[in-house]
Amino acid sequence: DLKVNFVEEDLFYSLNNINITSGSSILTGAISGNSGKNSNLKIVLSSNNLNLDLVHKNIDKFLKIIETDNTSNNKSKNMWDEINGSLLLSIGTSKLLDYPIRDLVLDIKKDGIDYKLDKANAIFPGNTEINLTGDFKDNFRVFEGSTKLKSDNIKTFGTWISFGFGNLSDTRFKKAELSSSVVFRKGGAIFAGLRGSIDSSKLNGEVRLRFLENSSLSANLKIDRINFDPYLESSSGNKKQFKDKDLTNYLDKIIMDVELDKALFLEKQFEKIKFSSSYENKNLNIREFEINNFKKGFLLINGNVNYSNKEPIYDL
Repeated sequence: DLKVNFVEEDLFYSLNNINITSGSSILTGAISGNSGKNSNLKIVLSSNNLNLDLVHKNIDKFLKIIETDNTSNNKSKNMWDEINGSLLLSIGTSKLLDYPIRDLVLDIKKDGIDYKLDKANAIFPGNTEINLTGDFKDNFRVFEGSTKLKSDNIKTFGTWISFGFGNLSDTRFKKAELSSSVVFRKGGAIFAGLRGSIDSSKLNGEVRLRFLENSSLSANLKIDRINFDPYLESSSGNKKQFKDKDLTNYLDKIIMDVELDKALFLEKQFEKIKFSSSYENKNLNIREFEINNFKKGFLLINGNVNYSNKEPIYDL
């Protein structure tokens, strides 16, 4: 359904009832816009079912095409740079990492050479809703913005993205609400100004991820209180939806700096706890582990725990 008309020298057009089929996926929508001094292009697409695993597998190819196009030596004026526009994509159910994702919405605005992510949100495993807004920079090499997460089961979500929680109790790592500013670039991500809660604990801090030749996670967190006892209860023998692994299976190095105001462990309360450590090559280096009111005194531990053998070797 194509409609075309001219207003003075500008061409206005609309293409409605678009139907794009690829395998079992069907996209419907409309395209409209105009040429001229204030060129504009609007694309609205929707689908009830789309396989995002195909996009995920080829994301590097897509980014390379964008980078090649933006760094070409063609000095002539790029007509695309002069067009403003928007893309609104909504998908009822999609598949990502072999698991259904619900209610995905992607809203991108273009103003000259600037691209803004007005809205990106979806519901992931564990009934985990994630919202993302921000700006694409440096020819899509960098994204700067903010993100919010709300989950009914953060453990299920973490396991889905291969960040499992080992054999910790199935009754914990449930409810979570987190927000932060975020920077994504090739090979890494920074979540700064992190605030929120997991279960009954409130936290704030910063998390950095690196995925280059060596992958690493660095976290600096402050937590108001936590009861460790429920977390250490043995997990149920129920069949798990995803294969459960912990961070050490995927990261070459983990650096943790954590401060706890209050903690309950083996039904005893402790206060003002600091834990600074790094884990690399199956060795846990404890730079500092201190508790202010341990047995009416002060406890300070440092040293190493080597996990290379079946039984850990302690040098503390």
